[in-house]
Amino acid sequence: MKLKTYLIISHLLVLLTPILTVCILYQANSAYNKRTEVKDYLASSIELFKYEELLDKPELYLNPDQDMKLEELEANENVEVVLYDASGKSIYSTVPGYEYMLSREGLYKNLNEIQHTYNTDTLKKPVFDEGHIVGFYKITIARENLKNTIRYNIILSCGCFILVNILIFGLAIRMINKRFNEPIKRVIRSMNDYAKGNSEVHITYRASDEIGELCAHFNEMKDNLEKNKHLMEQEQKAKEYMIATISHDLKTPLTAIRAYTEMFKLGDVKDEVRYEEYLSTILNKCDYMKDMLDDLLTYNLLTMEYDLGLVEVEGEEFCDMLFSGIEGMCEAKHLSLEQAIEVHDDYLVNVKYMTRVVDNIVSNAIRHTPDYGKIWMGAFSTNVKLPEWVHEVGKEALEKYKTPGMWLLIINQGIPIAERERESLFKPFYQGDEARSKKEHKGVGLGLSISKMIMSKHGGAIEVVPIPEVGNMMVCYLPSITSNRKGEENE
Repeated sequence: MKLKTYLIISHLLVLLTPILTVCILYQANSAYNKRTEVKDYLASSIELFKYEELLDKPELYLNPDQDMKLEELEANENVEVVLYDASGKSIYSTVPGYEYMLSREGLYKNLNEIQHTYNTDTLKKPVFDEGHIVGFYKITIARENLKNTIRYNIILSCGCFILVNILIFGLAIRMINKRFNEPIKRVIRSMNDYAKGNSEVHITYRASDEIGELCAHFNEMKDNLEKNKHLMEQEQKAKEYMIATISHDLKTPLTAIRAYTEMFKLGDVKDEVRYEEYLSTILNKCDYMKDMLDDLLTYNLLTMEYDLGLVEVEGEEFCDMLFSGIEGMCEAKHLSLEQAIEVHDDYLVNVKYMTRVVDNIVSNAIRHTPDYGKIWMGAFSTNVKLPEWVHEVGKEALEKYKTPGMWLLIINQGIPIAERERESLFKPFYQGDEARSKKEHKGVGLGLSISKMIMSKHGGAIEVVPIPEVGNMMVCYLPSITSNRKGEENE
């Protein structure tokens, strides 16, 4: 239940409960008063009838005695009796000093009827003697029982009303405290604990209201902060590792350059052949350092919000350009090369960076292919039939890339990469440790990592698929312009 709904219901409960309580008490009192009225009417009628027998005597009115005493009436403080003669003059009263003269209209009004009021029951009757009215008597009985009962009911009703309001008020405070104060205090405590460094803090709140959303957002924010903190720690470690790696990789060529330069400076190199050999080594080391710095610059650019500046190209023509010059690289290592291109649609690419991806993958494939081995290269649209040299294992791996686009496939003979190495293959400097043990290795171990970031910037993907008894297949998926437009329309 949302807090707004909860508050509305709570306010209605607080507002309507007293009104409902009053209505219930009113109905209960009314029903009780009606029953009491009936009982009181019967009791008053019996009481009045008892006094009628005493007062319905003509001699009391024909020969009035101012000093007459009716001890039975005077002994009852709740009964007031007044006797009138035929003209309406009071001749006797239980109230000392009472003298009153009724008019004819007042004398005959409401005769023989019991008049109910809140305080009294009154009965006025004429007295006859031989068919003539000789006087009147009026009996007034105080309704003390009824007044006491009503007074008690009023006190009881007020007490019930106050008690119900106290209960409702206490219940409302408890509900608000449970639904608002306690969760908010819990959130504040959790925030303070997290600010003090307690990363294990977690708010458990089951209600699906605004505070529940706040708790969920806090937990999500805390998890994201912890993830970002972990990523920052990893990035910091990666930077430290990068610095250590760069320092190591730069130190080796710099040492060689310094050694050969000092030899040239001292004039120790007299042989022209050795002179050319040392000079060539210095230039190679400089090229190696330049390539390393280029890789680092590219890696840093790709890790930032960097716009590649994509241009539209025709697929088949672009792939012909990418694959050109590969034959010469393979011939240098006596490798046989088989190529196939069947690409449709147009693509948005950065030509320079895509060329770098293919060069990195091809160089890596050539380096890990034994002499006189074989390499297969192909570019295919995702809706065409693949050649036979794409093995079934490779075709199964391509099933996940079925949206309009193309596959760049490079298969080389060699040792299939182990499963545990596949996840680390595209990490920065993964091959750097192995590379430093190889004299002819060129690069700092960022090639595949850079290739993965370039493909990601193009909206594509890259992965390596080991082919049993053959070697490894590198897969690059690149979406077409048609696929990109469909994705934008779906968004």
